[in-house]
Amino acid sequence: MAVIFALKNIKEKYAKIALFIIIVSSCISFLLFSPSAIIWKITPLLSEINYPWTLLAIMMFLISLLAGYLSRQGKILTLVAIALGIIAMLLFIPYAKPQYTVNRGDSFYLTNQATTTSSNEQMPLWVKKMPIVSPAQKVELPSGKIDNLSYNSRKISFTIDLPKPETIRINTIYYPGWEFAVDGAKTAINYGNQFGVMDINVLSGRHVINGVFRETPLRLFSDFISLFSILGLIAYLVYSVIYKFKKK
Repeated sequence: MAVIFALKNIKEKYAKIALFIIIVSSCISFLLFSPSAIIWKITPLLSEINYPWTLLAIMMFLISLLAGYLSRQGKILTLVAIALGIIAMLLFIPYAKPQYTVNRGDSFYLTNQATTTSSNEQMPLWVKKMPIVSPAQKVELPSGKIDNLSYNSRKISFTIDLPKPETIRINTIYYPGWEFAVDGAKTAINYGNQFGVMDINVLSGRHVINGVFRETPLRLFSDFISLFSILGLIAYLVYSVIYKFKKK
């Protein structure tokens, strides 16, 4: 009915937009069902979408615009739009629950080093081989001895005693912001291995190694933008309240 209405009023600017929204929404609706499987396979951009239902976010936005358009076309279409919305919610309620649950146990989640996303899309590009289990050791030494190992998600420190120069592997995936120092002197980090974890070169002898994860200049700048935005919003709300009281 909305399509027919839009076609009848195609000369109206908003009717053209409404018709475009209807066409796009119809295409998205088609992509949500199994007959569209071939399109998902042959289209490169669509293959990057994990699940078809993620398109519902776009569809909801478009339908809300269409509902707003219909509400401007008279009481009858407004009532029709409301009725369709209520029917849609009633039809959706029986499916608003998980079909089944999977409980793999704590041991699986404690050893799983992958990202929490479905397709490891948050894993850095330099990780060529995805980890399956947790490494046996946080710090790997080809030779020598390690003492006073302490670490968390943002820091790591330990003491090593090496009989010869070695490459030390820290089994933490590198991410911009990690810095390491050997005896207080900053050292280079190599993460070109297939797992993307951090390697550092250390000379023979006894050394104290400290690693820390810091904010990069870009992330720090983003933090300041967020902070100033929040403070600006609070200042605006306070000013609005004070202005209203003064006006009264």
